[in-house]
Amino acid sequence: MKKLLGLLLVIGFGLSFIGCSSDDDGPSEPPFSIVGTWKVTGKLINGVTQDISGVCEYKGSVKFVSGGIFVEDVWGETTDHPCHLMETIGGTWEKNGDSYKVIVTTEGFESILPETFTPEIESGNHSQFRISATSLGTTTTLIFTKL
Repeated sequence: MKKLLGLLLVIGFGLSFIGCSSDDDGPSEPPFSIVGTWKVTGKLINGVTQDISGVCEYKGSVKFVSGGIFVEDVWGETTDHPCHLMETIGGTWEKNGDSYKVIVTTEGFESILPETFTPEIESGNHSQFRISATSLGTTTTLIFTKL
């Protein structure tokens, strides 16, 4: 009887290890969503942080509305007017894989975003993304934060 009890204890102990997997993933991270209102909150040139506090063009925001609607407040300055909201532009957006395409339908103004971009997202931080572009050996990165 002692042998049977000992055997059952060994089997029960062994089964407890089989039932618990060390590769259990916790809750999965929700996917990144571009839907929302975003503002440029940082800029890097070749990895060096730039002061954008006085840069007028970064005072606006971009809005990605579910259903593919895009709206952006374009800020600028002229000799007659200091930094001010110049225009609210609109258009559409679409996702293709990890990339996004913005089509501005308002004539006369350009978006702060390139027509096509792939946001760089840090794992677990879905309230911020970066886009980078390189021209003539200089890489410029804009950091967008969700409002």
